[in-house]
Amino acid sequence: MNDNLLPEFNLEYLATIADGDKEFMDEMIDMFLSQTPPQITSIQKAIVEKNYQHISQIAHKIKPTFTMFGLHSIKDSFTKIENYAQSGTQIKEIEKKLLSILPVLDFLYTRLRYEKDTF
Repeated sequence: MNDNLLPEFNLEYLATIADGDKEFMDEMIDMFLSQTPPQITSIQKAIVEKNYQHISQIAHKIKPTFTMFGLHSIKDSFTKIENYAQSGTQIKEIEKKLLSILPVLDFLYTRLRYEKDTF
């Protein structure tokens, strides 16, 4: 695997808010892994439907979760998606931005499963 895909990735913030509680960290990672893929699918469906309001809502809801893993650039990408959706006219930009994030998310899911098994 190429760690360069996730140069910012770290579990320091999650470990800090968990105060060393490995069970809590497991729960947070499990929640992320169970909720994020359906949210991404929901955004993809909303792109096809040009449902800007739904895109904006999901992007707004999902972006803070990336802070837990130090992934500020992905959070920023979802902020851009949210802003594009709020303008109601930039579906191609939304689609391009999401497509650029998808490979990183796939890698992140794999990396989180690995990290979860090692701590």
